[in-house]
Amino acid sequence: MAATPRPAVIGTRIRKRRKALGLNQTELGRRVGAGQNTVSGWETGLYLPAPAHRAALAIVLGVDSGYLYAPADLDPAALGAVLGIDPPAPYRPRDKAAVA
Repeated sequence: MAATPRPAVIGTRIRKRRKALGLNQTELGRRVGAGQNTVSGWETGLYLPAPAHRAALAIVLGVDSGYLYAPADLDPAALGAVLGIDPPAPYRPRDKAAVA
């Protein structure tokens, strides 16, 4: 069984995806139901995201939750092949006008 990566590794992955999507910590927190201080704590490795936030983070960041928790030595480019999935498209909120 592979070990869960250190909180700092998970935090770095969260920060990289957040910045790639052009989100600040406050906006990411709003989208996943957490405060800016909580997001900062995740990104600095102070603590891990609670189970209630993990799925929301994966959706908003446009990644499989396995990416966030994969062993630190796993190449992110190879993760899809390991899991047998294509990387998901980044999360984009639906336009309410288009849905109506």
